[in-house]
Amino acid sequence: MRGLIYNSACGQRAVLVPEPASPDGGAAIGRYAIARFDLLTQGRPSHAGWALKEGRSAIAAMARRILQIEAMTTDDCTFSVGVIHAGQWVNCVPSTCRAEVLSVAKTQEDLDQGMAAMLTLQGEENGNEFVVTRGRIVFVAVTLAVGVNMAGRREVLGMAIGASEAEPFRTDFLRDPVRGGLSGVKLVISDAHKGIEAATARVLSTPLAALPRGAVEKAWTSDSFWL
Repeated sequence: MRGLIYNSACGQRAVLVPEPASPDGGAAIGRYAIARFDLLTQGRPSHAGWALKEGRSAIAAMARRILQIEAMTTDDCTFSVGVIHAGQWVNCVPSTCRAEVLSVAKTQEDLDQGMAAMLTLQGEENGNEFVVTRGRIVFVAVTLAVGVNMAGRREVLGMAIGASEAEPFRTDFLRDPVRGGLSGVKLVISDAHKGIEAATARVLSTPLAALPRGAVEKAWTSDSFWL
């Protein structure tokens, strides 16, 4: 993917980098290793007025854990709790609390050590159970369109992320550059995928040269380009 992005950027007048710049103003060319964790504390519900001491607050337990987790941060591996969900009624001791943690490390080795440290925090304390699970990975479809004008200059026409490679996503993707003024497309070259074939016919009414799946990606990595 890095080669694909580099080739797309070559020859462009400007490139938008959404990552924050380094302290000296340098552009980010990569990302640190990251891991996500889902946290759950389970306590004991009770009435907050007449039976407060009988309850075990999941929120209070999570608060203590958050301080413990964020104190694990070092220069090489950081921990940050960014999302918390808990409570339903103000007059009840909360029995469950959920949170999400992001860990960012400079190397995979640092991240592995951080993940091991996170998982060892699981267990029961003062009547509250604490559960740590790795955050789930969601696979998505990333589509990038690069055009070549009559002068031979390459231009990035658009990029989008969708839940799948189905025709509705591809159709919406192609409509964006058309709304932006794209016209006169003579030929489209893409992997042989039914979604892009149908979307191309619907939006561009342009001949499509379909290549075997993966051929376009190989062309990019070999320093060639298509469209």
